[in-house]
Amino acid sequence: MSDDGTVTGGAEGRVTIKATIGTISARAALTVQPRPVAAAGEPPAPVQREETAPPPPPPVPEPILEPEPKPAPAPVLKAIVLEPEKDSLPEGTARRFTAWGRYSDGTVRDITREAVWASSDVQVAHASLDGSVIGIRFGTATIAATLQSYSGAAAITVTPVVARIAVRPAELSLRHRARRRLDVVAILTDESRHDITDQVTWTSSDENVASVRDGEIEAIGPGTATITAAFDDFRAFVPVKVEPVVESVTIQPRVSSLAVGQLQPLIATARLSDGTTRDVTLTANWSCDSPAIRISPSGMITAVAPGVAVVTVRVDSAEGEARVEVTRPPS
Repeated sequence: MSDDGTVTGGAEGRVTIKATIGTISARAALTVQPRPVAAAGEPPAPVQREETAPPPPPPVPEPILEPEPKPAPAPVLKAIVLEPEKDSLPEGTARRFTAWGRYSDGTVRDITREAVWASSDVQVAHASLDGSVIGIRFGTATIAATLQSYSGAAAITVTPVVARIAVRPAELSLRHRARRRLDVVAILTDESRHDITDQVTWTSSDENVASVRDGEIEAIGPGTATITAAFDDFRAFVPVKVEPVVESVTIQPRVSSLAVGQLQPLIATARLSDGTTRDVTLTANWSCDSPAIRISPSGMITAVAPGVAVVTVRVDSAEGEARVEVTRPPS
């Protein structure tokens, strides 16, 4: 028998042919008969094979069906935590809060847009659907996020903001070359006041009249100017008037000779820092150093007794003098 299944009859007899593939086998019975003698010129008769049907295939084992596992129960919400848990914000500004849901399977999920948001005091803070909180007015409030039967809360403090600024003094009248310091306060929405002098920006409408540096004003020349203090979007204004100062004062006449009993009016003229002159007779301070004369507040001299007197007139820090000689009256 060859590898391709061809069987060649040998001696006469009966044999069994077996073929095997893996664990499967098949058998066939074969009878070898004597070769018949063929007549002259006839082909030899074919060899007859006796075959048996192959055995049926082995039964296929039925699969073992295991029961399907039951699905795990869906995680349920157990708690809500807000982030941040405590915060502060100025009036008129907004801050976004996040709501985190903690579930029974240990997971944490963002439920900000699923939760219902509320504020304990809507006059202090307002909570939006997306967790944004707006500070309305200074004070404190509690922000809450609720989903199902669970809630999370956060404390919020709304701080006051600047409502306006004010400069002290509110107006100024300065003499030429004088200096004055200004102070600025910020008035908050809760009416509290804070010194912000060192935080403002200063400007002058006319640097030739009044200049300002770090809140200190210097009177440069006669006239009017406006000083501006700026802080963020707030402005405060201070009108400044600069008056010229008296640089010198003179008396006319500078020398007088009077007899006892005579009168002599004096005139005082002041020269100002802006180059102008002004009659200051009625506003100046008059005095004399001798009982030989008397001088009135209006500058009128009365000769009282023989002698020499020096009259002094004073305006601010400037002084002027005049000499008066009193003689006996003619006989």
